[in-house]
Amino acid sequence: MSWEKLCRPKYEGGMGFRDFQGFNIALLGRQVWNLLKKPDSLVARVLKARYHPHCDILEATVGSNPSYIWRSLMQAQSLVKEGTSWRVGNGESIRIWWDRRIPEARDFKVQSQATGLGITEKVSSLIDWETRSWKSNTLQTHFQPNDRARIEQIPIPSQPKPDIQIWGRDKTGKYSVRYGYKEWRKRQVSNQVENYVPVEWKKLWMLELPPKVRLFVWRWGSNILPTGVNLSHTIKEAHDECPFCGLLET
Repeated sequence: MSWEKLCRPKYEGGMGFRDFQGFNIALLGRQVWNLLKKPDSLVARVLKARYHPHCDILEATVGSNPSYIWRSLMQAQSLVKEGTSWRVGNGESIRIWWDRRIPEARDFKVQSQATGLGITEKVSSLIDWETRSWKSNTLQTHFQPNDRARIEQIPIPSQPKPDIQIWGRDKTGKYSVRYGYKEWRKRQVSNQVENYVPVEWKKLWMLELPPKVRLFVWRWGSNILPTGVNLSHTIKEAHDECPFCGLLET
């Protein structure tokens, strides 16, 4: 069994080992998050002046002749970016059609086509501050019903305040290595194309059996028992027949 499969959670048929590459990216994601949330820190100002003077770190590119540190941070940029969304304050920093701000929506973005409103229009143009509500006529004109319903559920603060970026995958709104690693795992699973029969692995590990019995059943279900057929795939001299009956040992 490959190391990648062993790193899958037990309920997915793996052993729950931590993938060092994914964990390293999750740790780097923490540094990217700190640079995003603490733009006035010395390291954030130095990197911004060198690599992304006109945008924040989530919009930055690797650029030419990057340092080892910057290339490492860019490996985790997309992970942080995909899980980051805006919390509406005054709406002046959030672009309607480009920025992530819609809870429960795919990629936190609106799915409606950009029609009528300018491509760089800000969310502030959708808010009626006198009534502290969304402009229903504008929403009805320019957004699909699903987007409109989700936008109307976004709370508007009692007083205008700066918009802030939050980690949308956790209720606390803060990035953590734990959730970063979970997101990395999800991306790996979504990129895999396999044909297999789903197995209720979780039920197996919950059985009140000796650990060695559960481990044996897991190896059998994963088809990694040292049978003749399996050994013949990896050991050149191995025979795939049963030494007693002469049939294939599967």
